[in-house]
Amino acid sequence: MLFSKHAFKQPRPPKDSAELSIDIVKQLDGLPLAIRVAGAALYRRDIADWEYYLDLLRTNVNSSVSKALRESFEALNNQEKLIFLYVACCFNGKHMHGVSRVLDLFTVSGHMPFRSTLCIKTLKEKCLISISTTKRLWVHDLLQDMARSIICEGKEENPWKRKILWNFMDINNVFCENMGSEAVEVESLLLDMPKGKELCISPAIFERMYNLKLLKFYNNSTGGESSKICMPGGLVYLPMLRYLHWQAYSLKSLPSRFCTTYLVELNLPNSSVETLWNGTQDLGNLRRMNLRGCRRLLEVPNLSKATSLEKLNLDNCESLVDLTDSVRHLNNLGVLELSGCKKLKNLPNNINLRLLRTLHLEGCSSLEDFPFLSENVEKISLDETAIEEIPASIERLSELKTLHLSGCKKLKNLPRTIRNIDSLKTLWLSNCPNITLFPEVGDNIESLALKGTAIEEVPATIGDKSRLCYLNMSGCQRLKNLPPTLKNLTHLKFLLLRVAPISQSVLRPRVD
Repeated sequence: MLFSKHAFKQPRPPKDSAELSIDIVKQLDGLPLAIRVAGAALYRRDIADWEYYLDLLRTNVNSSVSKALRESFEALNNQEKLIFLYVACCFNGKHMHGVSRVLDLFTVSGHMPFRSTLCIKTLKEKCLISISTTKRLWVHDLLQDMARSIICEGKEENPWKRKILWNFMDINNVFCENMGSEAVEVESLLLDMPKGKELCISPAIFERMYNLKLLKFYNNSTGGESSKICMPGGLVYLPMLRYLHWQAYSLKSLPSRFCTTYLVELNLPNSSVETLWNGTQDLGNLRRMNLRGCRRLLEVPNLSKATSLEKLNLDNCESLVDLTDSVRHLNNLGVLELSGCKKLKNLPNNINLRLLRTLHLEGCSSLEDFPFLSENVEKISLDETAIEEIPASIERLSELKTLHLSGCKKLKNLPRTIRNIDSLKTLWLSNCPNITLFPEVGDNIESLALKGTAIEEVPATIGDKSRLCYLNMSGCQRLKNLPPTLKNLTHLKFLLLRVAPISQSVLRPRVD
């Protein structure tokens, strides 16, 4: 029984509670969500509490489910209530780790910070939220509707007094109405901009939002008439935000009066910024920075104080010429994305970001030198760059598992030292016309893509690559033959060849 599983942590209820359990389930019309929530709410509660709960449900049969959900909410402490409302209204479907880092900083200046992870676990135990295998937080539609109703209770006519706003009309009213000197009490603004709508923002509007911690303007729709946020007078101030996501931000920079001390995430995808700010900002709490698609971005700001930064996304920043030398201070950076930065010529040299694991530079067509940013990097993507030579010192990258160099038209043969990288499992060199020699890789290689190269001969030592399961040499027009040692590859599942232009790619699974 579903109810018994949550109320008693066992398949069936004890005999002395069986009848009461059946009555509660009947009042909930068998709705699984309500049954789970009610059972979790009554776990370890005495009989008197159970009888009181049943009486509440019986007072109005038509709203039994709503009462069960609301009663579970009311049983939470204040921190748990606040965390639930934010997860339901702001972070539904988001990764638990990132959400907790934002919420942990929602109370500062003399107050103890939230221990949001503990609250989230409690909410899960009470079946008010669920956590997927990938650690994403999910709230049922009925519970989300309840959370939004709670936010609006008693403030239907005064949206500026609510903690969270998400409706276009409510947000537009807050930005447009003349409320005198009355403060805006909103803590979070989230707006999926509807098609064809325009939101006008005055330069100093955010000065009245003294308590604003989360600001998110985005557009999930595709095609049709676009929407926009109009700021004819610019922007002079932003509050002390914890989370900023402003898609297609239209100004050249962020306002000079913007304190970033507690900022955890900064997302400005597809924006018009040329620079973020001048000088050095306090970025000690910043974990993620996303400037993907900011095609006018000329420079990355000084990041010397962003020592907690874990992910930096600069994909398709087409005007970016170089990367600030201050990245050498990013000792917690795990992912650096610079794909499609067509003018990027230089990366800082002689630095070792100890936690960097993933480096994306594909499509950086002006990049000529192989980047050495971390000796612990596991994946490097350099497809379609102007790199001519891989230095022999690549053997320093002892943790490297994946190296992508496809489409590098100037790339010459790889150094023999690459065979010393025992961790290397994947090497892609497709469509590199100057590659004439089969790369000397270690025996742990699993995937080799050599399509469209000028390789003439596969060495007999290929038979030593016992873990090789994928070999693509289609389009290798100069290839003469394959050695008999190929039969030693017991794990080879895919062999792709195209000997002549008129033939098709041949997929040959190994048959034991």
